[in-house]
Amino acid sequence: MQRLTRRIKNFCAITSLVIVVAQLALVLGSWIFSVIFPNMHLRSLLGGEGLRWFFDSIGNNLANKGLVIILLVGMLTGSVRHSRILDVLTKYRSLNYREKFAFTLIAFELVLFIVIMGLFTLTPHAPLLSATGELFPSSFSRGFIPLMSTYLCFVSVTYGLASGRLKTAVDVLDNLTSGIVYILPLLFLYFFVFEFYRSVLFVLRL
Repeated sequence: MQRLTRRIKNFCAITSLVIVVAQLALVLGSWIFSVIFPNMHLRSLLGGEGLRWFFDSIGNNLANKGLVIILLVGMLTGSVRHSRILDVLTKYRSLNYREKFAFTLIAFELVLFIVIMGLFTLTPHAPLLSATGELFPSSFSRGFIPLMSTYLCFVSVTYGLASGRLKTAVDVLDNLTSGIVYILPLLFLYFFVFEFYRSVLFVLRL
């Protein structure tokens, strides 16, 4: 795990550096091309409009669904690893009584979750369908990743509590936050990648 984390950090560091250089090139290039080739109708990131856009939009550019998904996936990764819920798949025969009880409990939660989602998506006039009755795209499909990440975190916490691996509220908090450390390099990279992407769209007037 430490070796994998180190590789992720190296990848994020190198890629972030490349994106920063590309961002600087875009800033300078947008100014040069907008001056030399005005007929291309490109926006300059060094002009008044570009500077106003940058300062007005930097917060909104980052506060989007992608950031939420990265955080939830990080929480899920740490929660699954911390609670050892995957042991039920590889070591079921050697599980003790409390661990088998915990497995039964999360199996019940899975059935309940499927039934509830079925009622919300498969029945006539289901509330999570689109206005035309479609499942893709719909409220369900747009919120699928956050929903599943949150649900699986809940399942991991349930398993941890029922199996005795999590005993206090602090243990639960540690379970849900331990994975954040793994995604910090990805958050760092995300900041540069998404800002560069939005900058390209601004320059090209897309």
